[in-house]
Amino acid sequence: MLDTSGRLRVRGGYVNTCPQTQNKVRWQNCNQPNWVLQGAPYGVCYTGESEQMNDFVTRRWTARRERGEIIMNPMTHTKDKCNIASGGVGPAWRQTNPYYCGPTPRWSEQDCEGEGWFAYVMYLSYVTPAAGPLPVGSAISVGDEIDLQKEVSTRCLANRGNSQNNLFESIAQYRQTFSLLSNPLRSVQALLSKTSKAMKRGQSIAEAYLVFRYGVMPLIRDITGVISGLEKKVGNMRVSTRARGELMRDQSSSFTYAFGAGVMTVKIQNIDSLIVRAMSLDEYFVSKAQNVGFASSGLFIVPWELIPYSFVADWFVNLGDYFKALIPLPSLKNLGMCLTTHRIQQTIYTSAGTTNAGTWTVTRPPSGSCSASKEVKSRVPSLTPNIVVKSDFRFHDAVRASDAVALIVQRMGTIFSRR
Repeated sequence: MLDTSGRLRVRGGYVNTCPQTQNKVRWQNCNQPNWVLQGAPYGVCYTGESEQMNDFVTRRWTARRERGEIIMNPMTHTKDKCNIASGGVGPAWRQTNPYYCGPTPRWSEQDCEGEGWFAYVMYLSYVTPAAGPLPVGSAISVGDEIDLQKEVSTRCLANRGNSQNNLFESIAQYRQTFSLLSNPLRSVQALLSKTSKAMKRGQSIAEAYLVFRYGVMPLIRDITGVISGLEKKVGNMRVSTRARGELMRDQSSSFTYAFGAGVMTVKIQNIDSLIVRAMSLDEYFVSKAQNVGFASSGLFIVPWELIPYSFVADWFVNLGDYFKALIPLPSLKNLGMCLTTHRIQQTIYTSAGTTNAGTWTVTRPPSGSCSASKEVKSRVPSLTPNIVVKSDFRFHDAVRASDAVALIVQRMGTIFSRR
């Protein structure tokens, strides 16, 4: 008998909850001045939610977990939902030119009364026949989702067995660090000088900032990392490594739909959020040297870190993480790893007005809104390193933006000073 077997569970469904409404008409007829119901009642709006879980059952799961075995089976959980957020009312029209029954003017009129009219039109536009929920749009492409999964997987693998800081890199860069720290007074003096030109003053500000960011701060992190590392426990341990990434996008569009004597405009808003998490559980001997910053993985990545502006390349492409993920770690015993993806897509349909058509005038614009959503959670028990362009360059972050501006100003100052 197999240790694991597939399982599919389904629950929920959709019901017809569209209110029963009809058109009312009053045609150009002196003998028929009253309203008359026209057409069959509306009633094709399916709302509700449906869930589907596709996973695996492991035999003797409880006993195996108690013995310390790590089980990470793949799974996919999908939830679809559709509802009428606001029933609203339908439009009303009348002919622009009246007709006369004696001295009294009258107009041919049409009134789509009652709630649920907008939902009816949405189903009429999208689902024929209406046998399920409204469609859910996407603002994040499949390619972007795959790239984020690759990026997070690679970062998690790169961080396995790492220390809080990398003293191998700090030792290799000690000359550059002391060179940076020898410049602050000169930069401050140039900054305060009344004879400094604008470019030179800007370069001095940039240099002082870079000294703080890439000279002072790393040194402080190394010192605090060593102090905290000396307090950490040593011995055989199970250590989990985690990484996370997310994307959020919002896109809007619209379309027109001819109905009755008018042309209706519908606004469509797609809200898409994606969160990817990666985890690796390893068992290995954690030494005092590793705690303070002398992890073996840190030694192998030093050549990349010594390349000028390699950290800038890492802003855009995950080269550093990819090289670290490829470093062999024979001392680590991997107990399990997984990649979890959680995506929520929501589409909101909203009435955005109706224009006149022909010889008819809109006397009441339609209103109402409907929404449909799709939520998918999935887990795969594996991680693979890949080189990808990062999903977020993080220039919205104040520190990243300041770093970029300071580097540009510093390089421009250097270029102009050579002329």
